[in-house]
Amino acid sequence: GFGFKDVTIEYSANGIDYTTLGTTTHQFARAPGAPGYAHNTTIDFGGVSARYVRLTVSNNWGGILPQYGLSEVRFFYVPVNATQPSPESGATGVERSVVLSWRAGREAAKHDVYISADQQAVINGTAPVASVTVPSYSPPSLDLSVTYYWKVNEVNQAKTPSTWESNIWSFTTKDHIVVDDFESYNDLDTADPASKRIFNTWIDGYGTTTNGSLVGYENPPFAEQTIVHGGKQSMPFFYNNTAGKTYSEAERTFTTPQNWTEANVKTLAVHFQGAAGNTGQLYLKINGSKVPYGGEASNLAQAGWQAWNIDLTSLGMNLQRVTKLAVGIDGNGAAGKLYFDDIRLYARSREFITPSAPDDTRLIGHWKFDGNAQDSS
Repeated sequence: GFGFKDVTIEYSANGIDYTTLGTTTHQFARAPGAPGYAHNTTIDFGGVSARYVRLTVSNNWGGILPQYGLSEVRFFYVPVNATQPSPESGATGVERSVVLSWRAGREAAKHDVYISADQQAVINGTAPVASVTVPSYSPPSLDLSVTYYWKVNEVNQAKTPSTWESNIWSFTTKDHIVVDDFESYNDLDTADPASKRIFNTWIDGYGTTTNGSLVGYENPPFAEQTIVHGGKQSMPFFYNNTAGKTYSEAERTFTTPQNWTEANVKTLAVHFQGAAGNTGQLYLKINGSKVPYGGEASNLAQAGWQAWNIDLTSLGMNLQRVTKLAVGIDGNGAAGKLYFDDIRLYARSREFITPSAPDDTRLIGHWKFDGNAQDSS
């Protein structure tokens, strides 16, 4: 009998000035006292704006002792400010082509979206702003590896107040742009419209008299599916600069020219893996201009993935319209096999460190695993 019965409900936007909801008190239904019972009283606020709600009880259901109990109060509402951002605040690895979206506030007639790498500018409302009529926005010209801050002001000039500001949200863009990760290639017959065999994109020396390269395997799967740097496929590249072959090269032509100066791009990374016995001079060509590999020649024989990081700012090339990219090997008599994967553009300079096995003079600990039941550490 201690449950709230007749209750005055007041609401306020500032915690000082309160308005009574309705003209009379509201009666809360009596609780049955059973565990887990469903709520039995719903009060319609009629869409008023409230930050504070005050309940003043006049009596209880027992009418004997001046004690009052209330089990649970829940507020169901559509906020006036924007909520539920996508991507979630704090998200990382976000694509530069991201479309921002949110749950619109219930009174919004338009949405003012503020976004900047300057958090304080977003807080102050001095960041660049775009007004949209739908709860989504595609920001232009995002850079790599940058944390962006954003907020949405819901606006309706016919209401008072006319603007409702969201929280400050953030996301961080990916650190690279994929040039080719070799995941899109398949083994479909060339008559199939969906066919995309790897050697039909990366054109090798098959059928030529001077180019000693071959891309892909003779039988499907044509791409390498075991030795990969990332994903499920890499490109096997066979080369043999003998019998009149003076070089080995495979070239890809981009249907849509690529701009390698956008998004603050500074580095082109080519991941490759060698094999024992490989020889020759590795090189890259961008729009036909050759860039020799500057690492040790012995790295081509390393059976482990290595990153060839090329400082694009030092090349002195026009990289705003890249239409052709080639990998190749120079050197008379050079022969071997390489694997290529994850050709990427990065915003930051990247250092290549040649991996080396530890020797006994630097060895601190050694656990030998023979593949039996005694393997442990």
